[in-house]
Amino acid sequence: EEDAFQTFGDVVSSGQTFLNAIPNFEPPQKLKVMEAFAEINIPLIRDSFIEELSLQAAGRVSDYNNATGTVYTYNVGGTLAPVRDVRFRAQLSRAIRAPSLSELFPATSPTSARAAPIARRTAPPRVSRQTSRTWKRAQRRSRSGRAATPT
Repeated sequence: EEDAFQTFGDVVSSGQTFLNAIPNFEPPQKLKVMEAFAEINIPLIRDSFIEELSLQAAGRVSDYNNATGTVYTYNVGGTLAPVRDVRFRAQLSRAIRAPSLSELFPATSPTSARAAPIARRTAPPRVSRQTSRTWKRAQRRSRSGRAATPT
């Protein structure tokens, strides 16, 4: 549960500082999130004809009480180390960034204290979640105790 607010004194709220009237931030609702997640690492081969072969997976479900709703994120990957000093990794993931309370309920402020009265948004604007899908790969080689990771 996330609850946010910010209040200012009469001098700041009326615009007597820096010529800007800054309204109090008091969103009309709290942000509530319920989440569940799981992670697993499955070693397939270790210390055999290759040093390591393993798979990784993770998942999360998040349920927001706003327009974001229920979202699913995941991460799947693998590791291959044919010999001790060489390791290859690959990973595919999906991430979600839900809007914060200040993004859902922004307070508007005039540019001058002499401008129109301050208006507060009482209904959430059309702010949606941000989604990304990422593919990563990396290799690591080490020799004589030094490690190098090319980018």
